[in-house]
Amino acid sequence: MDTQTRVPPDPGNTRVLLDGHALTLPAPVRLADAVAVPAVDPGALERVRRARVAADRLAATGRRYGRGTGVGAHRSVAVDPADETAHGLRLLRSHAGGAGPPLPARTVRAMLAVRANQLLAVGSGIHPSFVTALTDALRLASTRPSTPTAASAPATSRPWPRRP
Repeated sequence: MDTQTRVPPDPGNTRVLLDGHALTLPAPVRLADAVAVPAVDPGALERVRRARVAADRLAATGRRYGRGTGVGAHRSVAVDPADETAHGLRLLRSHAGGAGPPLPARTVRAMLAVRANQLLAVGSGIHPSFVTALTDALRLASTRPSTPTAASAPATSRPWPRRP
């Protein structure tokens, strides 16, 4: 069931700034309702790019958890450098499962907005194009990735949106 959270219309402001820090509760609701479009702070995207470069540089110095090794119970299993791309794809696929009926489109869109903002807070070492893909998807009012109710959103230590 999609619990309806309503945000007063703001006709003068059709953009929501995603910068990794200042997201407040009305923002993902507006993006979920497709009454606003995401605007990525260029400085935040540059920080993501620099973090990716640093992560690549660090990974090149030896095995790092999840980059050059497995994860969880396989954390001590080395990944051959020639197999890193396939390893990344297997890791993504292993976390992409779920069960149950799909979540409402509005809920999934809010999750996309929050996750894009979390990634802009830096720390994951993810490629900036992933953030761009999430925000591009939010610009399409019809975006609804199929997400089952018994699935998990990617974990992060960053907080969810703050109340204004």
